[in-house]
Amino acid sequence: MAEKDVKELREALAAIRILAVTGAAVAEEGLELEDIQDVIKAAKKMDELKAGLEGKEEILSEIKDLDGAEVGLVIADVIGMVRDVKDAYEGKDVEL
Repeated sequence: MAEKDVKELREALAAIRILAVTGAAVAEEGLELEDIQDVIKAAKKMDELKAGLEGKEEILSEIKDLDGAEVGLVIADVIGMVRDVKDAYEGKDVEL
């Protein structure tokens, strides 16, 4: 089962996505009072942020053993993250 074999890597990417989307939303027009909402949304995802850091020791092992299906999952995660960061930077509402 590919998803289980890259669980820690995907959780790390999800945490990076939360931080990157939040940063892009804040950077869209510079720091403003309305950006507090974006920061609060990210803070509500603290469990996901923690999960992204907890398995850091296992990530290199997962990367070394990636098969084709796992590479596809990781690439899909990265493409989705890039799209979401771009959308957030353009001022679109992105669901964390």
